[in-house]
Amino acid sequence: MTGCWIGPVPHRIFLDEFMFSASFSIPPNAQFPPKKETETAMYEPFFRAVKDSKICPRINFFITAYAHGPDRELQRPDGGANDYPFETASHRWIKHKQPFDWNKNGLIVEFKKGEGEDPFYSLEQAKTNNSIEKVNPASITTLGQLSGYAREAFLHQHRTHLFMLFIAGNTARFIRWDRAGAVVSAPSDYVEDSKPLAQFFWSYNKMSPAQRGWDMTVQKPSSAEVQQLQRAINDWITRHGGVEDLKRRFPGAELTLDEDYPVYKLVIEPEFGKRQVLVIQRPFMHSYDLVGSATRTYFAYSQTEKEVLFYKEGWRVEAEKGTSEATAYKHLSEHNVPHTPTVFCAGDVRVGGELIRTESNVWARKTEAEWYVTCSALQPRVLHRIVQRLYYPVQWLLSSREFVTVMRDCTIASEKSFEIGLLHRDISIGNVMANFEDDGKTFVEGILNDWDHFGYVSSNNQVRSIHRSGTWPFMSIEILRNPNVRHSIRDEMQSIFWVFLYGTFRFFDNNDAIIWDLFFDKKRKNVEGRVEYFGGGAKRDFFLQAGDFTEPNRTDGITTKALRDVVEAMALYWQYYYYMEGWWGMHGDWQPLHGNSARHDISATVRAAASIPLDGLLSERTASTDDNETGLLADDFKEMLSKPQTWITVFNRSLKDEPAEIWPSSDAVPDRYPQDKAKVMRMKERVEEIISINMGESYLSRSLPVASASADSEPPANALAGKEHARDDGDNDNPGDGDIDPSGSSSRFKKRRIARPVGSSDASGPSSSPVASSSGDLIHGRSIHRGAVGHPESRLEEVREGHVQRGRRSHKHRGLRRPVRK
Repeated sequence: MTGCWIGPVPHRIFLDEFMFSASFSIPPNAQFPPKKETETAMYEPFFRAVKDSKICPRINFFITAYAHGPDRELQRPDGGANDYPFETASHRWIKHKQPFDWNKNGLIVEFKKGEGEDPFYSLEQAKTNNSIEKVNPASITTLGQLSGYAREAFLHQHRTHLFMLFIAGNTARFIRWDRAGAVVSAPSDYVEDSKPLAQFFWSYNKMSPAQRGWDMTVQKPSSAEVQQLQRAINDWITRHGGVEDLKRRFPGAELTLDEDYPVYKLVIEPEFGKRQVLVIQRPFMHSYDLVGSATRTYFAYSQTEKEVLFYKEGWRVEAEKGTSEATAYKHLSEHNVPHTPTVFCAGDVRVGGELIRTESNVWARKTEAEWYVTCSALQPRVLHRIVQRLYYPVQWLLSSREFVTVMRDCTIASEKSFEIGLLHRDISIGNVMANFEDDGKTFVEGILNDWDHFGYVSSNNQVRSIHRSGTWPFMSIEILRNPNVRHSIRDEMQSIFWVFLYGTFRFFDNNDAIIWDLFFDKKRKNVEGRVEYFGGGAKRDFFLQAGDFTEPNRTDGITTKALRDVVEAMALYWQYYYYMEGWWGMHGDWQPLHGNSARHDISATVRAAASIPLDGLLSERTASTDDNETGLLADDFKEMLSKPQTWITVFNRSLKDEPAEIWPSSDAVPDRYPQDKAKVMRMKERVEEIISINMGESYLSRSLPVASASADSEPPANALAGKEHARDDGDNDNPGDGDIDPSGSSSRFKKRRIARPVGSSDASGPSSSPVASSSGDLIHGRSIHRGAVGHPESRLEEVREGHVQRGRRSHKHRGLRRPVRK
């Protein structure tokens, strides 16, 4: 959240602009007690004064110190207000001991005993320090608490914005959150002048649920609709993963019917497609980003289509007109582009004809206001929704032949979309997916999914916008080396290669001893002036320093020879291109980049490339060593590698043989680099609990797939903690690849009531196999090579931890600090 706090806004302006105080009557007189010796001693007198003065009679406040609940819900503020709009709140007051519920808590109240614990500067101090945020350790901790509480509220609720009240000694600040940032008021001494704080409560009491921030396009379903969702999900799970084919189970489906999450109904009036009526419950994936697109994905029952579909919602950047994901799907559908998602509806969300959009970004640009203090240039965001068919991540494929087919089909999709003027710009392991028949077993085709970062192609065959986009491990070398380069079709094709290489070594049988995955995360930060991230050096070294791909032990770790041949063929051509680019492109005339052996390596690569021409795509001058012709050859290669047909040819050649001859029927393996074991075990326990109550012991004993490394065994030495790598396009999160913990934030699980259909068993049973992490969770690693090529003259430092903000960002991710328990 660093840089995303806006203020300090005068409290009168805050109340008028955000809480409509000018349109409400004057509140009753209120007297608030002064600060106490301890923080906990402040709680009850304060809320008692709110009640006795009748300035907020419609709202049920309580002190969370008296509430109870599961361990994961111990992360909670000091006080809360149950103004959940879909049921009548209990009016037991202050000391009632019902569980604290993030799903229903509205206004958040946080106390600190002294004014010195305020983490924000006064206006004069803020202008002196050029920031509203204090940077001492105590203030940083408090800012982390406030951010964490807001994050929990947004995670568990459907919200457009959120209000928070922060009390520090005798002063109060008002905070309004949305997905762009947080607007903070100036402090108000409520003992000396109680009117601003009284007006805050009075206005909150008068405001509608939508004005308080609840998303009222989401409604409470009937009991019949709840049962309809339960039957549909249980039937879908039964059909998509039986005794014969455990590998096909879709990750996260069992989590949908978690009664810790309310069931909702929503009606979507789309820009593209037809109106859909959905019933949803718990998301199976979500982003933990507070500021950003905050994508959530669901198994949804469509009352319109009478089937289970995929539902995604997120806050897209409101850029130039015609750049939404819905627009991309409209173009793809109109031109019948193959191997792209079947989308039933998509579009921005409107209420009364007005877009649901963020407001913090507007306040971040009020540079002429007297109260303005420098903050980040926050991006405007709009709520966006998509309903499409369900597709499987590649980790649920059974064979490498299926994987090669998926990659071939996604390359075709990229080719055909390029022909109509679109580039995907985020080809990643989470966005290449598989389509199956309704039984969940029969493979159909590969699908290039998640077009939320697409770009329009200009006359020079590059996208119009000049900013980096993609998922860091799969970006091309050129995109990583220069954040301002325009994305081209050649960058798309290189992303195809990195995804293919990554998936091969993560999900398919191999015994490699080389730490293949580590160079995917090579980053370097420019420490001069503006903070920017650069990479690509390790990937380039992978080609330039590795020698000939036909040498022994380069790819011998891949068990399936047919798969190994495809990897070698693709890598060889990229290797040869970068030898040529290094020979001529960086210095104008040839110089060895890595010692005197470079000339020998080049000649070896030339001979190898000449031995496997691609049906006229490769020039016959390949074997020439004449300087002029070699220079032309680099251009030939650049053109050739930009042709999707080059790579489609490689894939098709490998697929032409009968599967039984060279392709094993099942050479997929459990995820070789799963998320950390604790997360896997938490999700495993939660899924077991839900299945045992919904489906019964007999189903549990046969249903959970062996889909990740055993949580009791140590991961490979080269496996690192699974962290999501973000995109650098100004957005903060990713749909298919978000930083996801499907198990929620619990460290332990206790028995809870789980919704189940009539007649289902209460029995629970053991399971010996954990559930795999989402294919969108990527490995966080380090580079194979210490020395990197790319910006030899720049002073750069290694960055081996953290994220680059997804915006999936041209600066280091300053994510939410975990709130401290009290």
